[in-house]
Amino acid sequence: MDFGMKRTALCIMLIFCVAVSATKAFAQSNPSISSGSATVNGATITTQNWRQYRAYMPDGMAMLFEGKYFWKMPSDVEMPIGPTEQHSLPKNYLDATEKYANQVKLVELAGGRLTLSGYTGGIPFPGPAEPHRGWKILANLWFRYLPHLTVDTNGVVCTVDSSESVSCKAGIKVYRQLSFNTDPRVPRDISGADGKYFTQWESVKEPEQERYTTFITVSYTDLTKPEDVYVFIPALRRTQRMSSAARCSADIGTDETPDDRRFGFNVDLTEVRADLISEKPTLMLMDYAMPTGRFPDRPGGSGNCETPRLSL
Repeated sequence: MDFGMKRTALCIMLIFCVAVSATKAFAQSNPSISSGSATVNGATITTQNWRQYRAYMPDGMAMLFEGKYFWKMPSDVEMPIGPTEQHSLPKNYLDATEKYANQVKLVELAGGRLTLSGYTGGIPFPGPAEPHRGWKILANLWFRYLPHLTVDTNGVVCTVDSSESVSCKAGIKVYRQLSFNTDPRVPRDISGADGKYFTQWESVKEPEQERYTTFITVSYTDLTKPEDVYVFIPALRRTQRMSSAARCSADIGTDETPDDRRFGFNVDLTEVRADLISEKPTLMLMDYAMPTGRFPDRPGGSGNCETPRLSL
């Protein structure tokens, strides 16, 4: 979001926040969701009328509109709402779901912890039901479809504190799924994976004083096995193993923790208790164009931000 814009435009879609895969069948069997889509489709949310749409907002979005904190919606914000979309998952991933889902079993561990067995690929619980329905939905999120290889050669992250101090980092990111792959012409299990499920490799390019600092995080197919985290420290010219138990330790200069990685969900599932409270349609940002050029020196600086696009 460019705080220097005369008018801030955010385009959002109404999607179903139920599990990893929302389907038309689910919408048809839940009239409140279908009617909710019809009610808000085509509306524009502003700071004057946002309370009319509070029931469809994630808590964080509502807090931004409430304006109680330093970060808040600009007074001239406009958020057009487009129609609900159905984005189909890849065919091979869905085929794996149909073929292997009946083999997946929920396993209760000591102390009320949970894990699963028999997972081979696809959605582990395509029709999550009790017992432990909430946990099964999170398991679907953990094993959601991701490409077997994701590369970002110049990922940039900027943080701004309440004093408007900006801190930016740039780096290279390489994420690999080593097991349970469903992409065409890719082995289900990469040679040499040896029980490893997913790796996250990140190396800093900027700022110069942190250049070449590199992290690698390794997740395992056995959910009871903690992640391994290693960091290469250029000043020491050696690699150091990090404590995998430090899940609440924030990254320097941010409030992001290890649980927020892997595109926002990187928790230890065996340590999580999840109870499903309700199902409802939720407003989400969709099909937007990122600003071009470098992040402004300060939130009030100039920048070239394109208006987000709606997809039909």
